[in-house]
Order: sequence, then C-alpha cells, then structure tokens
Amino acid sequence: MLEIEIKPSGRLGGFVVSETFSEMSQIDRQNMLWDGLEKILDEEKQSKIIALLTMTPAEVEDADSYD
Repeated sequence: MLEIEIKPSGRLGGFVVSETFSEMSQIDRQNMLWDGLEKILDEEKQSKIIALLTMTPAEVEDADSYD
C-alpha cells in the first residue's frame, strides 16, 4: 500500500506499507526503498520527497489502535 500526500509546493511525503518490511530494521527498509526510487526517479524528482515512512501492516494496525 502506498499513501502519498502532495503539498502545494510540489513536495511529497507519505507511507509505504508492505509485509516485505517484516523482520527488517528501519534503516534496511529505507535503503531498500531508496535503492528502488533511485532507479526510477531522477535527482530532481527525488529531491521533492520530504519523507516516506516504511511500515508493515501489523505496525499500521498497532498505530491505528492508539486513535
């Protein structure tokens, strides 16, 4: 699942939710994500990304339980 918000400035941020992230550290998740993004986005497009959080479905469920 991918949830992205684009700001009026053109910057974007959001969440990437995948079971693939299970048993991975946050740094490994981010490295995997950015390795993929660097293959498909040029530097200008990459620079518009503010933050992408990487979570598993279970982590999202846990976070939703705090609402």
